[in-house]
Amino acid sequence: MARNAVSVTLFNGATPLGTVPVVDNAWEFSIDPSAPLAAGRHAIVAQPTTSDGLVGRRSRPLVVEVVTAAPAVPTVGLQPASDSGARGDGITSVRAPVVGGVAPRGTRVVVQIDGGSEIRVGTHPRTGVWALRTPGLADGAHSVTVRSESVVGLRSDPVTLAFTIDSVQPMARLAFIAEAGEIEVTFSRPVTGVRLGQFTVSGDLGGRQMTLPLSNPSVVAETGGFVLEQKVGVPAGTAFRIRSIMGAVFGGEFRITLDRSRLTPRVAGVIVESESGAANVLGPTTDDFGLNLRGNPYCIA
Repeated sequence: MARNAVSVTLFNGATPLGTVPVVDNAWEFSIDPSAPLAAGRHAIVAQPTTSDGLVGRRSRPLVVEVVTAAPAVPTVGLQPASDSGARGDGITSVRAPVVGGVAPRGTRVVVQIDGGSEIRVGTHPRTGVWALRTPGLADGAHSVTVRSESVVGLRSDPVTLAFTIDSVQPMARLAFIAEAGEIEVTFSRPVTGVRLGQFTVSGDLGGRQMTLPLSNPSVVAETGGFVLEQKVGVPAGTAFRIRSIMGAVFGGEFRITLDRSRLTPRVAGVIVESESGAANVLGPTTDDFGLNLRGNPYCIA
């Protein structure tokens, strides 16, 4: 508004932008599209002129920031509590995982889950951290695509997180292979992180009951050594064999124990079709073994 003025001249700093008439003490001005403001901050002031040609004082500056560049691409990943199993392998058993990351400060994040509707998520004003819990998703492959969006609607390039939800945990089976004198460990689905050190073997060793932790390889003078091998001819991670490199170790009954807590994904359910081992004669059993009250690992006896 400019009282008693007939025109107003606009300046960007010291540079005149143009003059517009005043009608009923009101005026408006638009930047010439052929001469747009450059990116950055600008201080726009108005100066009135009366019908007598008197030039008034300039107004207080209106600070305008022109943004022409899209914001930087945000980061996206599964949050630690939602990334079960091996961290960063793109597989989780969580059906409604939390995704998140960091976006440029002052922006918001536009999220699409499996190409669906856009969801806008606010970011922390100082750190740019953002997070979103997805709705319940079915087992299988999924994708989350995110973009940073500035206050003026400019968007970054998209970045996509691909992951698989696999909520069905594998079961394990331990069996003694009579003709080979080996222990075979079979999983209903591939697992990673299997190490010989996760197994122990105990039984009658020279009239004494002993328990040996197995390592890869573990050489103990009076007992020989053991090795863990991936079974040939099966999908990776589904079957392993434990064998002694010095022949039969234990006489009579023995026990093999598997520490499932370090397997990925963790083995659930019960071990079935387990067998007891003896020096020469094996008798298959139909016992199923689960966890005991203190949470010790599965075993066969």
